[in-house]
Amino acid sequence: MRSLVCDMLQDMAFTVLAAANGMAALELCRQHSEAIDLLLTDMVMPVMSGTELAQHVRRSHPETKVVYMSGYSEHPSGSSELFSINGPMLAKPFTRATLAEVVRRMLDAG
Repeated sequence: MRSLVCDMLQDMAFTVLAAANGMAALELCRQHSEAIDLLLTDMVMPVMSGTELAQHVRRSHPETKVVYMSGYSEHPSGSSELFSINGPMLAKPFTRATLAEVVRRMLDAG
């Protein structure tokens, strides 16, 4: 899924930094000195959730906007985490057009 989404975003002329998991994403953010305009993260990942990743990323890149992806209609742990996220939710599966619309809307938002 990550590879497919990266390919779609690159085809849309976005610069993409891809990471295999939350810890790798944090390391990538630490190494990346330029602005990170958007974080597209899955809600459910090993080691840390998408909301935890977003919190960590925003510590070093506070300007970063976040879009969450999930294949679940509700958080699998039954917690209310989905209802406390700060960003849009992109339900899987999604189309290229939907991905483009959500990403563009977030990047254009002030």
